[in-house]
Amino acid sequence: MPFPLPEIQHRIRRASLDGWLLADFRGTNPVALHLCGLHSSGTRRWFLYIPATGSPRLLVHAIEQGTFAGLAASLDIPLEIYVGWQELHTRVGELLAEAKVVAMEFSANNDMPTLDLVGAGMIQLVREVGQVRVEGSQDLVQAFQAVLTPDQVASHRAAAAIVLETKDAAFEEAARAIEDGRPLTEYELQQFIVQRLAGEGLDPDHAPIVAVNAHAADPHFEPAEQASSPIRRGDILLIDLWGKQIDRPDSCFADVTWTAWCGAQVPSQVAAIFETVGNARDAALEFMDRELSAGRPVQGAQVDDACRQVIADAGYGNAFIHRTGHSLGTQVHFTGVNIDNLETRDSRTLVPGVMFT
Repeated sequence: MPFPLPEIQHRIRRASLDGWLLADFRGTNPVALHLCGLHSSGTRRWFLYIPATGSPRLLVHAIEQGTFAGLAASLDIPLEIYVGWQELHTRVGELLAEAKVVAMEFSANNDMPTLDLVGAGMIQLVREVGQVRVEGSQDLVQAFQAVLTPDQVASHRAAAAIVLETKDAAFEEAARAIEDGRPLTEYELQQFIVQRLAGEGLDPDHAPIVAVNAHAADPHFEPAEQASSPIRRGDILLIDLWGKQIDRPDSCFADVTWTAWCGAQVPSQVAAIFETVGNARDAALEFMDRELSAGRPVQGAQVDDACRQVIADAGYGNAFIHRTGHSLGTQVHFTGVNIDNLETRDSRTLVPGVMFT
């Protein structure tokens, strides 16, 4: 995929930034690798500075010239070389000589930990030798990594169809076991789902959640083979599963969570809580639809607030210990906006092409 330099520089100017400094050491900044089309980045520190106007500049260690020759050629720029740490400091200062405000993969107060990728020491170095103010690159990252292509959206929908079919099959398996009086544990049903996903060509990255009763209130419960509850009549059963297509390059995840009552008649309290959760979801969707239709920007934190308020008004606020939703992409937790004002304060806006649960 060609490096989208004109589009990046347009976004940099629109954000009133002087540039975007990508800095990486041994792959610790996956955003930098993704944007530059790299699978690995050698063993020394390297920098790509993208100014608001003009040509980018690529600074690498002398022993890594081969690693970055292709990137330099694709950008039609020369490699700039350093050897010692003193020269590194000088060269970084030269990269930023005309800048006052630059973006990096940094999150003030660690508000967005998934994008707080550049170490505090590197931020300190850039501030000191460049004499610049460093701001977070979260909106740039969302625009150039988290916005999905049409092919990726299609891969998500294909994965979603399989995930939903697998969810139905899992609930049917639980219903048959209860009806037949056959023992079935959370772990056994989890493994049923794992095998089904594998047979359909989906990679879940890690095993799904199958949880009954109190376990269903633990958002990241993991059933263990030797300590797993049986699934019985009169239980609440939660299934949370996800996956992406194995044989499709840059495929994207689908992720769903469903709950069921293992019995003929749902108790009134369970039904009331379920209705509250549904109302909260609808409130979030209605908020997004209303605000976006009016042409107003919508932040992930605002959507979380709209959903969370319904739960709080119903008296269950203290039990809502998870954000409302998270970004989806090539990873099940991706780099786009999260629907979150609880665990983090996600002030990024929803933009076309970003996907979330």
